[in-house]
Amino acid sequence: MNPEERQKAKEIFLTARELPDDQRAGFIASACGNDAELRGRVEEMIRDDLEAERAAFLQEPAPAIGRMMALGDTVEVREGRLANDPDLPDQGHIGPYHVLEKIGEGGMGIVYLAEQESPMRRRVAIKIIKLGMDTHEVVARFQAERQALAMMDHPNIAAVFDAGSTESGRPYFVMEHVPGVSLTEYCDIHRLDVRERLDLFMTVCHAIHHAHQKGIIHRDIKPTNVLVAVMDGKPVPKVIDFGVAKAINQRLTEQTIFTEQGRLIGTPEYMSPEQAEMTGLNVDTTTDIYSLGVLLYELLTGALPFEHREILEAGLAGMHRMIRETDPPRPSTRISTLGEKAREIAQHRKTAPPALQRLVRGELDWITMRAMEKDRTRRYPSASELAGDVLRYLNGEVVLAGPPSATYRLRKTIRKHKHFVTSMAVVFVALAAGVVVSTTMYVRAENARDRAEKEAQKAERINDFLQKMLSAVDPAKMGREATVRQVLDEAARLVETNLADQVEVQAAVRSTIGNTYMALGDYVEAEPQLRTSLAAREALGGNKNPEVASSLNDMGALAYHRGDLAAAEPFFRRAVSLDSTLLGTRDPRYATSLNNLALLLKEQGRFAEAESTCRRALAIRRECLGANDPDVALSINNLATLLQAQGKLADAEPLMREALQMNRTIYRSNHPAIASGLNNLGALLQAQGKYAEAEPYFREALDQTKALYGEKHSDVASAMSNLAIVLDYQGRYSEAEPLYRGALEMYESTIGDRTPEVATALNNLGILLQNTGRISEAEAMQRQALALRRKILGDRHPAVASSLSNLALVLQDRGKLVEAEPLYREALDIRRSKLGNEHPLVASSLLGLGSLLVDMGKAPEAEPLLRECQRIRLQKQSLDSWTVAYAQNVLGHCLSVQGRYVEAESLLTRGLPIIEASTALSAKRKRGAIQHVIHLYEAWGKPAEAASFRAELSKFPDAFQTK
Repeated sequence: MNPEERQKAKEIFLTARELPDDQRAGFIASACGNDAELRGRVEEMIRDDLEAERAAFLQEPAPAIGRMMALGDTVEVREGRLANDPDLPDQGHIGPYHVLEKIGEGGMGIVYLAEQESPMRRRVAIKIIKLGMDTHEVVARFQAERQALAMMDHPNIAAVFDAGSTESGRPYFVMEHVPGVSLTEYCDIHRLDVRERLDLFMTVCHAIHHAHQKGIIHRDIKPTNVLVAVMDGKPVPKVIDFGVAKAINQRLTEQTIFTEQGRLIGTPEYMSPEQAEMTGLNVDTTTDIYSLGVLLYELLTGALPFEHREILEAGLAGMHRMIRETDPPRPSTRISTLGEKAREIAQHRKTAPPALQRLVRGELDWITMRAMEKDRTRRYPSASELAGDVLRYLNGEVVLAGPPSATYRLRKTIRKHKHFVTSMAVVFVALAAGVVVSTTMYVRAENARDRAEKEAQKAERINDFLQKMLSAVDPAKMGREATVRQVLDEAARLVETNLADQVEVQAAVRSTIGNTYMALGDYVEAEPQLRTSLAAREALGGNKNPEVASSLNDMGALAYHRGDLAAAEPFFRRAVSLDSTLLGTRDPRYATSLNNLALLLKEQGRFAEAESTCRRALAIRRECLGANDPDVALSINNLATLLQAQGKLADAEPLMREALQMNRTIYRSNHPAIASGLNNLGALLQAQGKYAEAEPYFREALDQTKALYGEKHSDVASAMSNLAIVLDYQGRYSEAEPLYRGALEMYESTIGDRTPEVATALNNLGILLQNTGRISEAEAMQRQALALRRKILGDRHPAVASSLSNLALVLQDRGKLVEAEPLYREALDIRRSKLGNEHPLVASSLLGLGSLLVDMGKAPEAEPLLRECQRIRLQKQSLDSWTVAYAQNVLGHCLSVQGRYVEAESLLTRGLPIIEASTALSAKRKRGAIQHVIHLYEAWGKPAEAASFRAELSKFPDAFQTK
């Protein structure tokens, strides 16, 4: 062969070796045509490269990872290994993993299903380099895939658990086993309609966007590299096989990967034009956007833009030219060319060919073809932008890919709001206004196309400011390690001067500074930052600027944390209204504003309104974000805590467990969301009296928090407190006390001794001291907590009311009734003014003050307070709730001391079994409830009845004497 023929053979060989096994032979035959010598040379090169064994696989399809093998492909298992599999290392093990069967094979690696036995038992997929494939380049690419996967942490990207080499030196890595089928196969098997397919497609887009954010381009997106597994009855796509991934900004392996000119990397049917150029110079994240467009094309039409046969018949040069230059038909046009096959394709989508063609024509055509633009600069700038346009289509909104025609936009506006168009006159008005509306939408759409670039510029300006700010924090002046507070104070000082001419950037930075101050509990410093940010954003766009809603939520959160719930509400409601107007009611940001409002309503005790708002937020997030999204898990958790606050503990528990399991699935390893979910579930179980069941959740939360933050961190202190509380409830005071004290010391050393967390720790320790009879120490602790909360939060915060009540209860137990009364009254006044008259905490204050007045001999004055308490609790809780029963018991005692025995008897005896069975009340409170009944019968002259209840006291021994 002459040099020109040898070069041609090399080009065909370099392309053929990258193709799947089932495509390689056909490609070689097509590329070589009738030139038998050329074909023989290429085939010889393939054999030399892949070793003799690989020839047996040239005509055999490569099953997807996670697919079960066909019956004819079953590999015999004998004595712990796959007996007839020459590729498997000796003894049927790869590293510490026991191999079960071969489940997949690609150009350079084999995938096995294996079992891990320690430290946990689970099935995994192991990818190992084929025998004879351990060349320098293949090993480098294999290591690149391993590193690419390890860098990512996304619920829709197969996770990497481990990596290593066999005794013979063959590299392998261990990844999540995905027991699923390819994306297109799953959709067809389950006859998913177009909307359901688009939902799965958006999830894939978000996974690819995550990879891009980590600096990884997949370069081989196709259905067999997106497997769909069913988890909890719902389909979950998983992106696999980053074997040809390219690092954008970083080196993935210590070995060098040489991409030779003239080499095709990827699968031709899904390959972008810049990939087909084979130089690799223009390959960036938009390459994956093109492949996603092809994937969307196939999901919609059941066909590819360029079929495999067309590509093979075009030959090598023709294939390159077709991918780079030929415009494929639009999806709707493609459907019309499918003939009889169109009927089957439409049936898989629960429709008929004409209806499918009408459904795809227009917006879905535009979205797909924009993603597949030959000019990569005209594609969507990111995978999330592509997903966003699909979501806009599903929501009936204007898609960015559409042509800016006034007719189209007017038609969308009328269709979306058709229930308002009730007469020809209204239609005429809509048409007249439509020109203005469509022009506004056009400008909005055109601006949205530049959003990514503008956001990048904004991020660059913010980054520049942060660098200047950090360089201004002089270690010589501030010590070797500047604290977070010092850096924050410096940022607040510099933002005014350094960003004076960049109002939008300044507003974003002020928002961040204000939120950080708020997280530190410094509400005084937070307020001017957040108010200035809000004012700037309102000046920039007023009610047309979505960032205004974000600032309104910030201001609402500030008022919320200050305990001024009435002031917080208008901020949250304005944010909800603005998001609804600008974004629509099916946008995740609108759901976030609803979520904030729901939390506020919960704190106000407006449970019915809070629950409906919370459920709306959850429904929107489920629809927009998919089944396994952190915000969906957060909404489920919020709904569970809301139900818990209403005493609907049985309804709350499955939701709390669902949220925790979702976060375990999403994050897979230690994560703050998992630790928080463990704490929340533990608290819910504790509220149900399931202390033994709750304890391991609190212990796991503590272990996870330590793993995340180390042994000394404020979050570790919080986890210690939670564990201490459940031990306290079980009467294990000697175990709980050192945890309480350790948490207090840790708070003081990590975040300072003048923080809300320290006040809470003092309060918790004071309650334990009271429970163990150390009343004088408990009083000192509660006084300290009250003083600290007054200093930090002001005199009118609900947390101050809690400290007032706790201190008053200690004084009441010590017999200091006159001193306790003004504390109870102040707490009641604060709660009425901040939380409203119907709040459960108002009922608690009424009960405390009423009980005290009875003890002081002022039963007639106590009675209306106790009746109001009973009324509020009956509105919020069921009759079988211990809170209702306890309120009835105290009211019954109040009537008893006034000589109204018949009415008192009904109240006192009705709820006593509930009180005795309650796990939330201490033995001391239960003894007190029983003594109220005994007092009734003694005063009523019924000694036999009094004696029978006196026997009940033995169930709840008074373990401690007041000191």
